[in-house]
Amino acid sequence: MAASLRQSVVVQNKPGANSLIATLAVARATPDGYTLLAASHSHSVNRLLLKSARYDPIKDFAPISLVAVLPLLVVRHPDAPFNSVHDLLTTAKARPGEVMYASAGYGGSAHLAGALLETLSGVQMTHVPFSGNAPALMEVIAGRVSCMFYPMLGIAANVSQHRPKVLAVGAE
Repeated sequence: MAASLRQSVVVQNKPGANSLIATLAVARATPDGYTLLAASHSHSVNRLLLKSARYDPIKDFAPISLVAVLPLLVVRHPDAPFNSVHDLLTTAKARPGEVMYASAGYGGSAHLAGALLETLSGVQMTHVPFSGNAPALMEVIAGRVSCMFYPMLGIAANVSQHRPKVLAVGAE
């Protein structure tokens, strides 16, 4: 970015609260065109789910570009009793609330994907939030949580070792 703009670019990572910390910092910044926010769906979702999200995603920001599409993988422990999403749903229907899905926290893409699957399929699963994707994935790999929706980025090494097993890849 610095090369194409021919000026210095400083990246400030402000993680936490499903991107709310960074979003609020950019919303409060002087609107001079020099402060940018790289945001995911949390930019819109936080405003709907969190009282502390005191910004308007449409009025307070101007979109620039879509940068990436990041599908989610449905992954499970290699020894889990299901080998497909159909099997997962059959198990969840037979044992309401016993199938647990991990996520990086409330309101994140993995949480909402699990909630949507529950809603569309009429099953009841238990959401288990963690403080990030890595700890959630470790619990799936350990077999303490049934499955999770994991962003395609950063999981290749684990998948190549067949821990965890991929059941499905989300579509755009």
